[in-house]
Amino acid sequence: FSAMCGASIPEKVRAALEPHEENPAAMRAAAYKIAAEMIRDLAKGGATEFHFYTLNRGDLTSALCKAMGR
Repeated sequence: FSAMCGASIPEKVRAALEPHEENPAAMRAAAYKIAAEMIRDLAKGGATEFHFYTLNRGDLTSALCKAMGR
């Protein structure tokens, strides 16, 4: 998806996800961990609202929102 829209994926994120390309459950867990870290860092910096692009995969977003107490 990122290549189609001309976006790049940070190397840290790419490196964390690539080992799990063949294992959907592990990929989901790694994606959750990365997103949760990003949300925590943004919240520590003062962000109070977040916008998620789910790409029709709202289950991960729902889990993150629940973990944030939303």
